[in-house]
Amino acid sequence: MALTIGPIHLGNGYALRPLRSGRSFARRRRVLLALPGAVLGGVAAIAQAQGLPGQATSTVVIWNFEDHTAAAATSVRHVEFLLRTLPDAVLETLLAEPGLVVVDRLRLQDILAEQKLGSSELSDEAARLRLGRIVGANYMVFGGFMVVGEQVQVDLRVVASATTEVVFADQFTAAFDGILAETQRIAGAAALALGGHPRAPADVLPDAVWPEYERALALSDAGRVQEAIEALTDLLNRHGDFAAAERQLVNLYAKLARR
Repeated sequence: MALTIGPIHLGNGYALRPLRSGRSFARRRRVLLALPGAVLGGVAAIAQAQGLPGQATSTVVIWNFEDHTAAAATSVRHVEFLLRTLPDAVLETLLAEPGLVVVDRLRLQDILAEQKLGSSELSDEAARLRLGRIVGANYMVFGGFMVVGEQVQVDLRVVASATTEVVFADQFTAAFDGILAETQRIAGAAALALGGHPRAPADVLPDAVWPEYERALALSDAGRVQEAIEALTDLLNRHGDFAAAERQLVNLYAKLARR
């Protein structure tokens, strides 16, 4: 007999629904309810929350992307938008892989705070890889971008924490209005290098949905957590397959629970 699992009510009338990628709803239910507590336990606790018994998983940490844009070459607003959304375009893709435990930028901030580490102590890649080995991450995702007019060039690399081997690297350029969709496609190739599965074109979110998401993250960064929750809830009620938005909504509820 088939088991039907009811929706997960996170608040504000938002309930989780099955994603287009076909990931198990039962698995997502367990994972998402466990993550708020796991976040304070570091990468190992997150992996335990996200992994299935008997299933081999790799833990991937996504670092903030670096801005290499020349001063005054573009608007500050363009740069802020890309700083918030480019890592999460990668997150959106990697979350579709059941064999990957993904640590996003908000959860990474919590882990760094717990380890009492500041940005100055992690200013170079070697220091970040050392941290990855300490906290048990298998891979690190590093990225950077440069805006020239209405074009954006992005560098994306995936590095094995234990060996420092670069297991995937690509550099690509797209128009500002299409860079997030292109980043998701390239991240799909990175996922394949980590043992993932090919993604269909329909699994790439259009760039048009990202501005609302970025505004919600800006509210969160400004400390306006309740407003950010409301914005993400509204976005997810209209775009229920937006996995990164769903992840950040759970992060924000965890933040409220710790207050």
